[in-house]
Amino acid sequence: MAWTRGQAYSQDLRDRVLAAVDSGVAVRQAAPTFQASISYIYKALIRHRLSNGAIWTAANRLGLSFKKKPARQRARSARRGGPAPSLAGSAALRRP
Repeated sequence: MAWTRGQAYSQDLRDRVLAAVDSGVAVRQAAPTFQASISYIYKALIRHRLSNGAIWTAANRLGLSFKKKPARQRARSARRGGPAPSLAGSAALRRP
């Protein structure tokens, strides 16, 4: 018997398989139900759980942020003096 390349699964089938396994169905039970191989389901789970979307979801769930913290300020000296003077009512803005 010669080895043949497998068929690609549709995105709809992929989504249904992953949703079933995420909801608690065992992989060995989901494989015959969806007519997919056990190894495919395990590989799809690994790809799904390590994807960027999954990383962002996990970071949001844990309350993590990738923004800089206030303690990490720029390494420069503070401004001297107070705020910039207001130009409202200034002689430089009046027209003759």
